[in-house]
Amino acid sequence: MLKKLLFFILVLLLSLLIPVTVNAQKPLEKRANRLYDNFAYAEAGELYAHLLKKSPQNKQAVYRLAICHMNTGNTRDAEKTFAAAIGLGMNDADTYIKLGVCQIMNAKREEARITFEKAQKLYPADMRSSFYLESLNNTDLIYAESEAYRVERLPLSSIGSDFSPLVISEGGKSKMLLVSNGLSSKHPKSKDLWNKKRWFDLWEIEMANDSTPTAATPLSGAVNTKYHEGPGSWNAANNELAFTRNAYYKGRVTRSKDRVNKLNIFFSRKNEQGKSAIVPFEHNNAEYSVGHPAFSADGKTLIFVSDMPGGFGGTDIYVCTLSGNSWSKPQNLGPQINSAGNEMFPFLLNDATLFFSSSGWGGLGGLDIYKSVREESAWVSLENAGSPLNSPSDDFGVFVFPDGRRGFFSSNRNSEDFSDHVYRFTYSPRPASITVRDRDELSPVANAEIEILLNGKTKATIKTDASGTAEIWLNPCKNYTFKTRAEGYPEHEKQQETACKPKDSRDYQVAIRKPKAYVKVYDMYNQKNIEGAKVRLLNLSTPAAAPIELLSDTGGFVRFNLMPCQEYEIAAEKKDMPLVGKKIKAPCSLSEPDVAVRLGTGIAPPKGLILRINIVDEQNGAPVPNARVNVWITGEKTPRALIADAYGEIETITKEGAGVSLETNCVGYFSTSKSKEKFNVPKGDKSVLKTLKLLKLSEGGIIALEGIYYDLNKTNIRKDAAKVLDYVVQVMTENPQMIIELGSHTDSRDTDERNMKLSEGRAAAAAEYIVSKGIEATRISGKGYGETQLKNGCGDGVKCTEAQHQENRRTEIKIISFD
Repeated sequence: MLKKLLFFILVLLLSLLIPVTVNAQKPLEKRANRLYDNFAYAEAGELYAHLLKKSPQNKQAVYRLAICHMNTGNTRDAEKTFAAAIGLGMNDADTYIKLGVCQIMNAKREEARITFEKAQKLYPADMRSSFYLESLNNTDLIYAESEAYRVERLPLSSIGSDFSPLVISEGGKSKMLLVSNGLSSKHPKSKDLWNKKRWFDLWEIEMANDSTPTAATPLSGAVNTKYHEGPGSWNAANNELAFTRNAYYKGRVTRSKDRVNKLNIFFSRKNEQGKSAIVPFEHNNAEYSVGHPAFSADGKTLIFVSDMPGGFGGTDIYVCTLSGNSWSKPQNLGPQINSAGNEMFPFLLNDATLFFSSSGWGGLGGLDIYKSVREESAWVSLENAGSPLNSPSDDFGVFVFPDGRRGFFSSNRNSEDFSDHVYRFTYSPRPASITVRDRDELSPVANAEIEILLNGKTKATIKTDASGTAEIWLNPCKNYTFKTRAEGYPEHEKQQETACKPKDSRDYQVAIRKPKAYVKVYDMYNQKNIEGAKVRLLNLSTPAAAPIELLSDTGGFVRFNLMPCQEYEIAAEKKDMPLVGKKIKAPCSLSEPDVAVRLGTGIAPPKGLILRINIVDEQNGAPVPNARVNVWITGEKTPRALIADAYGEIETITKEGAGVSLETNCVGYFSTSKSKEKFNVPKGDKSVLKTLKLLKLSEGGIIALEGIYYDLNKTNIRKDAAKVLDYVVQVMTENPQMIIELGSHTDSRDTDERNMKLSEGRAAAAAEYIVSKGIEATRISGKGYGETQLKNGCGDGVKCTEAQHQENRRTEIKIISFD
């Protein structure tokens, strides 16, 4: 891995660096350290190994040998040596991370997991161990689309490393630019001290059909030199190549203060005579490296990599924009892209997707390829490109064709000598199948429109065919929203997590339903169902629509499909019975309940009259649909259990002079004294209207409980108070998400301290009583307020009536959470 890491920050020392010396160092160790400091890892590793035979406790030599092994591709020996370094006390975060990465690359995932868990515990601020653990524990996403890829090594006659392919089209022909040190068999005059191999140059390869390489030649012009040339990018708008090179320009080398030759970006531009001119990037700097350029399509934006001060890790990705002939100040792409590790090898696809490689976001091991999508001005949705683009080895230097379905990348997978090779890939994802069906009829819904959203933003809109099915490519392991619209159906919204595993089904179902009116026709005088009544549905919103007529069944029921949000009139009649009707409005969304309509008709008995009951919200007067009402009538053994329709209305029959008791309740509401009523039916009237009120439960709402009394200066729950608290238990049982605070208040007629203590005791007793009835203790708390929240001006020293003091002596429920 570090060869690619340090190829970016790779430096060529034009004069020897001065190593840190210790008086006790022996000549062999001095020589090994000098080679190590000059990046001559192959030869330095040999000397450290020899040195450790005589001095196995030399911590620095053990650690540096591990680095030499890792940088020359010997991950097996690197793993052993990093473990030995930790055993000798060199247990910093970076050593643990390197050990874990080597274990992953050596297919020891469980050992790597243990290593990263130790690093996470010892160094929680270093997020790299957490990212690697996340990747190890959640590999489904990384392998989710592995079956959609075809990957094969590009047949190049190379004896070294080849990486960072770049395809350029000129004059109707395609060619590939490639970084390589193995396409030439010519013996070099000098070698890279790192691994004793040739320097990297840019090569030009003719391509057949955009994919098959033919002849390879060094890039013409003045690009290649006796130093390293590296990854580049092509600006088609200006026929311009940006590329990476050691800081060597016009025969002169630039060095940092510590005598290191850093990396720079250069531009190769053709003049009027067709000759190439090399121009340095204006933000090159002798003290840090700048490289790996990636142009936008118009050539006015340049993304690149640098280890300049102020970044988030080793190397970060930056961006500049071109104004006239000058590039803007480099801007770091921020923590959504850059990590504590190294980000490098950026590539822009259609100016909308950024590909790059990283050692800091976890992954499968080594360098992994990542991608991020541009939304407005920010790069978001960072995700691992997945297998098989990524492997436990180093994967980097990706190029993707504009169609996003094919391209090339570099990897040292399956390489005995750790050399890098170019791979070709094709991506043929299997589309997801979304089928829309009618939930009631179980039939497909053709021509349904499905809007696909991700993170609240629309990604695509598709329509179903005659079989109710539509296909679309969706990313795996994502939480999408499917918004479905079809004629005659309210808009339907469904949250759908797409498949994570390669063989999981990509077929998804959406069930939608038309709003309905459930009509019951009954004899209102004897409470019997009416079979065979003719029920007519008339669409008032669409007058041209023909009315629909159906006959009620044995239960007196008829069901109609409705058009969302439209108004209707429903009427029912039968021979010898009066015509009855009601206007309704269809639900506008599936979150609204279907319409329930009760049509009462029949012939009234002598002295009979209609009792109409309306149930409304106490706060705003809105009807309460589906409220339950118990009606006790003198002379009847059991109460009549009735349910209100969509308008909160109920009709029943009673007789003149009867005593009637009404009580209502509904899920999501609280009953108060206004929810009950007792009365005697007056004589001579044909109908009686009564209105009952329910208090809607809502977060933050406060409800005063009526009928909770305590003996003087006592906190025990009396029998009459227990009945009220039993109702609280019922409400909390019907509304299992509700969490309350039960507060007790006193009047001002005692000391503040005694009132507070008394109220706290009473509140705690009431809460304990409710918990004793089976309500979870976490859903209720008791709190005493004493006289701190008087409802009127009856404070200390103020003369008030007993009724005014009673107003302050109260028990209240505060709804902490309801949904």
